Amino acid sequence: MQSRITLPVGLLSHFSITRQFILLGALGVFIPLLTIGFSLRTSYLLALQDKQTQTKSLVESAVSWTEAYVALAKQGKLSTEDAQADALAALSAVRFDDGDYYFVLSFKGASEFLPAKERAAVEAQIAKDSLHRSSFNQKGDKVAALGMLEGAIEGKPEFVLYEYKKPGGTVALPKIAYGLAVPEWGWVVGTGVYLDDLHTDFIDQLLHMARFFVPLMIFFVALIVMMIRTYNLTMERHRTAQILEAKNAVLREMSATDGLTGAANRRAFDAHLALELERVKTFGAGLALIMIDVDHFKSYNDFHGHPLGDARLRELVTLLRSKLRDSYDLLARYGGEEFAIIMSNIRYEQAVAAAERVCLAVAEARAPHGGPGAGPYVTISVGVSVVTPDHDMTPSDLIEQADQALYRAKNSGRNKVDFAVA
Repeated sequence: MQSRITLPVGLLSHFSITRQFILLGALGVFIPLLTIGFSLRTSYLLALQDKQTQTKSLVESAVSWTEAYVALAKQGKLSTEDAQADALAALSAVRFDDGDYYFVLSFKGASEFLPAKERAAVEAQIAKDSLHRSSFNQKGDKVAALGMLEGAIEGKPEFVLYEYKKPGGTVALPKIAYGLAVPEWGWVVGTGVYLDDLHTDFIDQLLHMARFFVPLMIFFVALIVMMIRTYNLTMERHRTAQILEAKNAVLREMSATDGLTGAANRRAFDAHLALELERVKTFGAGLALIMIDVDHFKSYNDFHGHPLGDARLRELVTLLRSKLRDSYDLLARYGGEEFAIIMSNIRYEQAVAAAERVCLAVAEARAPHGGPGAGPYVTISVGVSVVTPDHDMTPSDLIEQADQALYRAKNSGRNKVDFAVA
């Protein structure tokens, strides 16, 4: 049961939304039309069944009259010739609402159609094999009249469908016929009923339904088209908004990023530090500011050249980022060869450990320096300032404390960490 429910949804998922709208719209139009078609077809078949029942009843009545004359002949009250003549006269006197009549066919296929003036035309029609079979008669390619004759003789009467002109008419109309055998005289007595009223009723019902459903379907199709257009416009706006947002994000990132190193720039640093200090007051989490200065960097630039100096700063940013927490820490270029790290939600011991970790990582990288007054490798000096919820500090206060710690680290020999606690 579950697969029957989920399968159509799975199939729909392979289509675009627009195609889903079109598919659902087509189903919305097709299913009512199919329902109407089945309904009208069922109505037509029921009406046809009524016609068959009517025809069968008429033929059974005619055969009952004929058998009454057969009984009179058997009893000797009438000769066979007189009984047949009286039976034919009785049958020829009957007319139905559509002007049709009873007919009599002999077992040999010779026809004695009634009234007599119709006989020649009907025999000519049979001779030309103009009578044709339908779904009611499936016995090869024999003409309908002979098929009905065979069925009656074999005790398996069947309806046949053919086209015939009404008395006085000029157009052949569909008609069903039915016959029963009178074995004693070698007759098949039958009659036919025209189906033109069924077709007229069917068309009238179809037109009546169309007057109601066609405007409804037009409205439904227009609604689907409008929904598709609205969806497409909405999606276009959404795509445009996404493109604009992506461009704005790029612009924001460019405005917040240092063009040389890819670290955050000074503007982003100032905004982030102010925000994090507010978070300290609101949520009671610790905040650390780590100030970093590349030792003897002017000497490095003078000795190696500015292009290599720029490359060394980019390598330094990559190394520092690898030692930070992505979700909590911000690395920014504070100016020149000076960098700053803002570490959120951190305790004093963690901040000192992080500062010592980055200082050691740079030293262990053993990037060549060799400039005048410097050692053989590039190193950094680090100053740390930590603020806790118990202290109310401004961004400038925190920066000043970290700068002082950095100053102490540089004056005490460089390649080391110094710290202050607010």
